[in-house]
Amino acid sequence: MLTLVFSDLADSTALKTRHGDSAADALLSRHREHVLRLAAECSGRIIDWAGDGCFLTFEISSAGVLFALRLQQVHAEEPDLPGVRIGIHLGEVTETPNPAGGPPRVGGLAVDLAARISGLAKPGQVLMSSAVYTSARQRLGVEAFGQPVLWQTHGTYALKGFDEPMDIGEAALESLAPIEAPTSGDKAKLIRRAKQPASHTKPAAAAWKSARRFVPLALGAVLVLALLGAAYLAGQFKSATPAPAPIADPNTKPIKSLAVLPLENLSKDTEQEYFADGMTEALTSELSKIRSVKVISRTSVMKYKGTKLSMREIAAELGVEGLIEGSVQKYGDEVRITAQLIHGPSDTHRWSESYTNSMTNVLKLQSEVALAIADAMKAELSGEEKSRITKSHTVDPKAYDAYLLGMHFREQVTPEGIQTAIRYFDEATRLDPQFAEAWAMQGSSYIILTTSGFALPAETFPKVRNTYVKALELDTDSAEAHLGLAMIAYWYDWEWTEAEQRLKRALELNPSFERGHRIYGLYLSTMGRYSEAVEHVEAALKVDPDGSWSHYGSTQVLMAAGQSDRVRILLEQVLETHPDFLPVFAVLSSAYLDLGLPEKSIAILERAVEVSGRTVAHLLWLAQGLAAAGQSDRAHTILAEALGKGDYIDAGLATLVYATLDELDTAFEWMDKSISARDMGLRYFRTVAYHKSALRSPSFIKFRTDPRFWQLMDRAKLPPLPPDHPGYAEEQAWLAQKKAAAEDKK
Repeated sequence: MLTLVFSDLADSTALKTRHGDSAADALLSRHREHVLRLAAECSGRIIDWAGDGCFLTFEISSAGVLFALRLQQVHAEEPDLPGVRIGIHLGEVTETPNPAGGPPRVGGLAVDLAARISGLAKPGQVLMSSAVYTSARQRLGVEAFGQPVLWQTHGTYALKGFDEPMDIGEAALESLAPIEAPTSGDKAKLIRRAKQPASHTKPAAAAWKSARRFVPLALGAVLVLALLGAAYLAGQFKSATPAPAPIADPNTKPIKSLAVLPLENLSKDTEQEYFADGMTEALTSELSKIRSVKVISRTSVMKYKGTKLSMREIAAELGVEGLIEGSVQKYGDEVRITAQLIHGPSDTHRWSESYTNSMTNVLKLQSEVALAIADAMKAELSGEEKSRITKSHTVDPKAYDAYLLGMHFREQVTPEGIQTAIRYFDEATRLDPQFAEAWAMQGSSYIILTTSGFALPAETFPKVRNTYVKALELDTDSAEAHLGLAMIAYWYDWEWTEAEQRLKRALELNPSFERGHRIYGLYLSTMGRYSEAVEHVEAALKVDPDGSWSHYGSTQVLMAAGQSDRVRILLEQVLETHPDFLPVFAVLSSAYLDLGLPEKSIAILERAVEVSGRTVAHLLWLAQGLAAAGQSDRAHTILAEALGKGDYIDAGLATLVYATLDELDTAFEWMDKSISARDMGLRYFRTVAYHKSALRSPSFIKFRTDPRFWQLMDRAKLPPLPPDHPGYAEEQAWLAQKKAAAEDKK
């Protein structure tokens, strides 16, 4: 199997009429020099020259398409050269020695097909058969040209002299090709036009055009040589694998699930990678506002940065129909986004476009791209949703850059990383006090700092409340701000009705909001409404199937719902890819306890203690695990180490340790401190205390049935547990006892 390329100069005969013999010969000579050079760089083999046309072969399709696009690029940069028509096909050929010496003679039906495809092309076009299109498209990207390759299917054609119809596609560089379907005529008759419309991109910004001319051509040659080397080592040359399925996409239904793949950073400055990642997050967030579309969280797509997987493989792994791939370039005060919509299951191009705007209008740029993608997907978009996406404001460029740096450091989830993120968000709000998103993310960072045990709720939550209120004053539709105030109402204020209202509102504004679903699931599990809680964490896992944090929060809910074996499977998978992700260790240890595996529970907690540097929280979890396994002496030793550090102590967690040790007086002293401090303990008392291992633990049964437990829980004014909750009978017994005592007083 060889990739066969035919190139032909347009209007070469007219050159001599316009320029004279000498000038025309000079132009043709320069064209040939380019062909010779590019063929060598792309590891091609020139078989024959026919006047101003050339026949070449390549071992792999991507090398042939790279050569063709490079040739078109050179001709565009030298406008006195005439346009080139190029046709490419992949097929079996016969080779015989050339009696005159030199390259062999190459013949066969595939050669004739490649020549016929070339004849269909217009000047500047690169047309190809489906086999070439499918193979090359998986391998050629921004890195080869300094800008994205645009791909378009044109339909199925009956070629004169050939029995079988053929699907024809096109590859092009922006503004260098017409992106037009071949004209139906005597040589080729259109049988079925591709359902998706041809894509045209807006003219590039002048700065982009200028920069493009200096992209080194050698970069593409290096790429192809690497591909050829890999193919040779894998034994792929001249393989007899069947041609891929036709490229035409028969599915014209709306795309209802989508992932925005990491946007390529075209700045060539690795220090600007945070900018590309931030723009990926922003575009994902805008599209998440559409209820009719499931949008995968950015955390689950970042692993595909630089991937060699095909679009089909990525779509199958993520369970989506649509994929957005593209690039972002920041040059001076301008930002350029190029995006393509791919139908993943069929690996067919649906739409492509480029947009440019100033940094001051970067939020408007994101909205514009998101709406165009929604239109290309044929998404059902309500007027309210469109209004929310369209709504944007100007932003100080330096403030936006600080905001993206804050987002970058926030992802590190370490005390140092979160503190750095807070400083950047603080700088963003100082530079642009009207920047609602920066206020909201500053609040979110404080929440992470607190819930991770790095700060006291009483010290951070009042301050956090003000940042979220400020964000809502600037943008009443901020899902992040509504979620933040919901978390404060849930974890600190104990305003249960307000918490649920704000959680619902956050998800109305952003239906694919992974953290919104996850936190709502945690809230519902605290209320004892397990079936509803599981529904929301399932939704969180669907939009963030590979996210470590989504697994952490979701498995806490699944543990409360009694699904400990599933928790074990999910978290063991997380630790395979993120072996030091500390938050999941305690949840996994609880799953092992539920499953009757105390040795594994202790082992995972000991590992957490060492990975964390023996922090108080992880020492307390280890003490609790040891106590549950019956190793009370060692539990006391670890407990003493934790309490002797002088650091912040999670009173709720200390309560669990003493309750497991059956030291109830001390347990209730710590429980009183936890309730008074309004730390995370209340959630433990409503969930961890009812895990399977706790339900069969004599010490925990005594803890939960002690009147002091219910007297302290009364202070939280929680709604009663539903009848299907494992603690329902115990709570009802306490309520009856309390009612009887009240009647006795009368």
